[in-house]
Amino acid sequence: LTSGQSVEEAFETLPTVLNAAAAGGMDLGRSADAVTDIMAQFQLGVEDATLVTEALSRSASSSSANMEQQAAAYANVGPVAAQYGLSVEDTAAILAVFAENGTKGAEAGTLLKSMLTSSGRAVEDATEAWDRLGTSLYDSQGNLRDLDTVLKEVNEAADGLSDQERNQIMQSIAGTYGLVGLNALMASDGFSSMRDSMREQAAASEIAAKMMTSLRNTVNSLI
Repeated sequence: LTSGQSVEEAFETLPTVLNAAAAGGMDLGRSADAVTDIMAQFQLGVEDATLVTEALSRSASSSSANMEQQAAAYANVGPVAAQYGLSVEDTAAILAVFAENGTKGAEAGTLLKSMLTSSGRAVEDATEAWDRLGTSLYDSQGNLRDLDTVLKEVNEAADGLSDQERNQIMQSIAGTYGLVGLNALMASDGFSSMRDSMREQAAASEIAAKMMTSLRNTVNSLI
């Protein structure tokens, strides 16, 4: 309700929030904040609440980050990720790749935000770097291209460069800080593999059911 939902919308969202809390071991209030905040960041409706919970849960199951850390990352990058054409699932996959490379939580969100904003700069060094690679973040009409496709093209184009030229070009594109994130994604050849891994994980509702069954059995054993 404090996120601006009506009573009807809140009741519709609540089962998803309960699943997120149980699956991620998060406080119920924190789960509600995380789900509704991400919905607002990506301008999603109540019908998309499950999509948000699944992105958090499945990315946590596919990486060393937990759901709380993934939610903290979204808090720092959500609006920028949406601005650069990333879906909730794509953002979760990228954050999971970062987690596997040692950057988690709020710092992972800041890292992705830095990488995205730096790559979209209309400055000479960045423009020259994109031209040198023969690809671009935007198409000929100025519309954002699929980021995973762009990353694969960058990886292929950079393969024949010397270490010095490669490092200079990557830094010109991603910035000094964002370079850490770009290198992680380059090493993974984008984030499609992580996205595929996420889709193979159990649903948040299934994890929540198992967690609650386990808790119930533990309580019963104490009685």
